[in-house]
Amino acid sequence: MDTIEWTPDIHSVKPEGPEVGIVASTFLNWQSSQKGLQQLEALCCFAHSIRAQRYDNWRLLLVHDGPIDLDTDLQVIKDLVKSDSRMSFKHTPTRANQFGHNLRHKFACELDVPYLLMTNSDNYYVPTFLAWMVSGLVKYSADLVMCDMLHSHRSYKTIKTQPARGFVDIGNWIAASNLVKSTQWQDFSFAGDWSFFSSLYSKARKTVHIPTALFVHN
Repeated sequence: MDTIEWTPDIHSVKPEGPEVGIVASTFLNWQSSQKGLQQLEALCCFAHSIRAQRYDNWRLLLVHDGPIDLDTDLQVIKDLVKSDSRMSFKHTPTRANQFGHNLRHKFACELDVPYLLMTNSDNYYVPTFLAWMVSGLVKYSADLVMCDMLHSHRSYKTIKTQPARGFVDIGNWIAASNLVKSTQWQDFSFAGDWSFFSSLYSKARKTVHIPTALFVHN
């Protein structure tokens, strides 16, 4: 399998292209009001980082792990979703507490889009993330594209993404929809996202690596 190193030219990347489906898992811990408020603020920052993308063809589904009442508890999210028709919100009837892995893959597989991004609702993206990542996929007819990242577990130092545990994270790659849907998510532990990416990487015909930090893991 080929891995292509590609540094985009910001002036050559177009804001239009194939649709990207984004599924972000979230959980708001309102048993601790301070923690819940911090999580809600992080979610809003994440959503605004998606809205600020210089790429227009995306749809975002926020999925809450467990029941939640938007009408009484979280008017902020309700208003956020209403502000952009590309955003939607769902919740599950019970909390699974599987690090969001089960939610992301299940709901991503229900989307009819060419490309899929699975992430968490406390991550941030630079404005050119989608445009550059999709351009890499299209330019090289690739199945998988990954970028470098700033990671909270490494004191926000830059990590050069590679197919190795500790060097890739959920949210810093986009894959072809058919690749994601044909790959089972088997590990629901803390590092289950690495196991899933490893399977994707081994099956992808061609992968593009963008050696620029476009993603912030929190």
